Amino acid sequence: MLNDVSRFNWIPARTAAKMCGVSRQRIYQLINEGKLAAVTMDGTYFVSRATVEARIISQSQGKIKSKSSYQIWEENLEQ
Repeated sequence: MLNDVSRFNWIPARTAAKMCGVSRQRIYQLINEGKLAAVTMDGTYFVSRATVEARIISQSQGKIKSKSSYQIWEENLEQ
């Protein structure tokens, strides 16, 4: 059964938390909100690596957008 989890790129919730830079409790909250795909096996949550990576990308894009005004300011200083 564990081989199936590994083969389909499911990672433990604690690993997902480390990848996202959040607590395990936050990962469980995201699972309950339907924002991360997850399965349980023997009482352990495994999260879809693809949904974790998509969340990281979407979060980083949001940060880039929020920094755009700073980048514009920086570009104006160089002129």
